[in-house]
Amino acid sequence: MGYFFSGYLTRSMHLLDTGMGKIQSGDFTTRVHFTGTDEFSYLALGFNDMAQGLANREAVINELTFGLEQKVKDRTRELEEAIKQLQMTHKIIQEEMVLARRVQQSLITQQ
Repeated sequence: MGYFFSGYLTRSMHLLDTGMGKIQSGDFTTRVHFTGTDEFSYLALGFNDMAQGLANREAVINELTFGLEQKVKDRTRELEEAIKQLQMTHKIIQEEMVLARRVQQSLITQQ
């Protein structure tokens, strides 16, 4: 009987350890399955609830990250367009300054 119990404990611990390793590596779909009403079954239920909670949080984070990335792209595009408009305005102002300088010089030379 001690041999059977020892094997059960070892297998149960191995299943939980393997599941924890998968969760640690980022596989939040991992679940462990135990049948019965012993402590390992309760641990498995808690483990599976934790894994589901982590999967849900990861999904929310991914959605938020995607939304944030899209906002950054949109804002970057808006800023690039504003820079282009400022550059065009700057060029027009420079051309008008050159023209104004020529007009002033022609007025000075006419006196």
